[in-house]
Amino acid sequence: MDGGGTVHWSAGAVARMLGISPVTLRTWDRRYGLGPGSREEGRHRRYGEQDIARLRLMVALTGRGLTPASAAAAALAEHPPTGSDPDPRPPDEPTSGDSSSPDSGSGNSPGSGNGSGGSRSGNSGSGRGVGPGSGAGTGTRVSAGSRGRPAGRTRAGGARRARFGGGPHALGVESDEARGFAHAASRLDMPLMGALAASLIRRDGVVGAWEGVFAPYLIALGERVSASGSGVEIEHLASAAISGALRAEPVVADGRMPALLACAPDEQHSLPLDALAAALAERGCASRNLGARVPAAALLDAVNLLAPRAIVLWAHAERYARLAPLAELLERGEVVLLGGAGWTSGPEGCRRLESLSEAVGTVLELNRF
Repeated sequence: MDGGGTVHWSAGAVARMLGISPVTLRTWDRRYGLGPGSREEGRHRRYGEQDIARLRLMVALTGRGLTPASAAAAALAEHPPTGSDPDPRPPDEPTSGDSSSPDSGSGNSPGSGNGSGGSRSGNSGSGRGVGPGSGAGTGTRVSAGSRGRPAGRTRAGGARRARFGGGPHALGVESDEARGFAHAASRLDMPLMGALAASLIRRDGVVGAWEGVFAPYLIALGERVSASGSGVEIEHLASAAISGALRAEPVVADGRMPALLACAPDEQHSLPLDALAAALAERGCASRNLGARVPAAALLDAVNLLAPRAIVLWAHAERYARLAPLAELLERGEVVLLGGAGWTSGPEGCRRLESLSEAVGTVLELNRF
């Protein structure tokens, strides 16, 4: 902190804060002019708030697939340098294999879990349904092992505390957007996760963002959490960030309610229904989402009150699906749609949904949208 009360950070502190290596930080400074803007007499240069904001944007953009040169140009335009470096060096395009990208495979990427290229899980897991009706996975790859190095060791052999790898190297997520989101999640960077999620939804729509990025990432993360028992905090914050980005103003129903969404009793995983509600709202279709752990009696009361054209029930495990009042709903002549891997069987008359896009299309078709 300087005499005026302004906080400045060392290069090492900034690298830890952003989840990148000090080598990457120096490369970005040397090649793109993304260095610190202040220097204390007789001491190393220090990073200020504006410098860190610029670097955060650089990390986000490279994580989304931009080249470091393009990302640096955008970061400098958004947060122009002040102080001792008003005219930064023009960015040069890195050569292939350069370590200036956080996802270059140098072993120092966010969430890699160690300094040696990251501990990669060979456990594919059983998968956890994330989209309505999605079963054991979506083809998301979980990479093979860490070449025999003991967990929690660096290349030089120094001890290092083992940490759950929730980043893209550990999870094996393949799309640029999923890697960017995984970088932010591995650092528990809630603001950046929320901004990336909202940006993806604006660009690709709810269904595109869910099926292309969010579902593959959450499936890979869930498999890793199940296999290792670690990373629940990443899973919870990532889900919260996605849920926040999916929230939309409720659509007013013109006449009969088009859809009522609810989790089976004791089912706590309601994020897929948030995605469905947002995707329907995006198309101007009203719905009401009762959320997690809806008791059978409460669901039946809501059906009596709203008289929906379709009821979408979600369960990711069979033990929760068994508690849903399917027989009562069918006796009343209700249209019942089932999402999630928990519905291994169900009464005749229910319809299974295998994806978010199918769920949206089915509800819209039933309501003649």
